[in-house]
Formats: sequence, C-alpha cells, structure tokens
Amino acid sequence: MLNQSYQNLRASIRRLMDSGATSSEQLTRLESELDAELSWATANRVELALVDYYDDVKLVTEWQRRLAEIDNFPAQIAAFYKEQIQETELPVVRSLMSRLVFDLQWVIESKRVVRFNENRMRRNIVATSLCAFILFFSPSISRVLFSLEFENLRFYYTFTAATAGILGAAFSQLTSIRSRMQAARVDQMHAISQLGYILTRAMVGAGAGLIMFYLVQSDLLSGAFFPAFIHTPEELL
Repeated sequence: MLNQSYQNLRASIRRLMDSGATSSEQLTRLESELDAELSWATANRVELALVDYYDDVKLVTEWQRRLAEIDNFPAQIAAFYKEQIQETELPVVRSLMSRLVFDLQWVIESKRVVRFNENRMRRNIVATSLCAFILFFSPSISRVLFSLEFENLRFYYTFTAATAGILGAAFSQLTSIRSRMQAARVDQMHAISQLGYILTRAMVGAGAGLIMFYLVQSDLLSGAFFPAFIHTPEELL
C-alpha cells in the first residue's frame, strides 16, 4: 500500500510538472522528499502539500472525489463537509480540500494505529495466557515427569490459586480485545497494549484467585460447587 501511494504521488507530481502551471523547482523538492524516505509520514506530508499546487480543474476534481470518502468520518465532521458540497469559491475549496485531506489521513492513520496495537495486545495476551497455562499445570507436570513431591500443601494451594487467577484474567482480556480497543482513544491504545499493562491485569487476577482461595479455605464460601481440600501430598494425583 505504501509503495502504491508513493507511485500515485510521483505520477501526480509529474503531471503537474508537465502542465507547466507550477514551478518545477517546488515540485522537484517534493519529489526529492519521496526519494529520501519511505514512510507514511512522508507520503502524507507530500500529499497534503500537493493541494497548494493543483490547478483549478484538478482541485475541483479531487475535491469532488474526496467528498465521496466522508462517510468514514464521525457524524459531526461528515455533516460539516456535506454542508460545503455546494461551495464554488476556489480559494475556499482549496482551503477545505487541505483540511479534508488532513482529516482523511488522520482517519487512515488512526485505523493503522488501532490495527498495530490490537495485534500487539493480542500477541502479549496470548503469551501471558500460555505462560499462565504452563504455570498452572506445572505442579502436576513436575510430579508426572520428574517425580517431584510437594510437601508444603499450602504453597501448592496458593500457587494454584494465583496461577488460576492469572489464567482467568488473561482469558478475560483475550475475549475483550476488540471492545476495549473500540472504547479506547487513540492515545490510550499504546498504553493498554503494553506488556506491562497486561501483566498488571494478570497480577490483579492472581490477587483475586488468592482471595477466593482464602474465602473457600475459611469456609466463608462452601458447598458442592467449591472443591474440598486434601491434606496429604499423596492425594494430589
């Protein structure tokens, strides 16, 4: 997509050069920016700068074409541009066109940020879930594969409760990625996708698991739904 955008921008610059309506030196400077760096920031900057060099026909054509994309905007911004559809004063149209291009770039960049942070958040949560899953079953795996005995049952219970809480918190985060991204602002997405934030939520889950363990152990919670505690290591398997 980025390469295609660069090709379109170069083609637009060459058409403007061929038309002779604009100083070729200024357009050459814009083209040199494309040659210097391959990035969306550069592409957006050049695209926005080109609006000032459009002739009248190109300006009106691009204005009408870009107006077809305003449905991607929030309702209030889309309503503003719909009110400007009948504008015919070219200086006003050029000013509106610059703003429209900027707003469209912002929408596209926002979607790119959302995708990037959503994928990073998913990777971090999956990694946390796998680690929690392995930790949760590590006592049983250790007994089966390495014949390790757990003499301290209290440690076994607290470890199991904490890792169960982490596993539950990770699963909860995994099922709510999309809704949390939709509810977050663009400036919040980077923070909530960080591994540190996800591990903090996992620690909250560990604390919840330990609280539940102590409530069950103290018989504040009891019944057929809750497990019965064993008292000897031999009963683990």
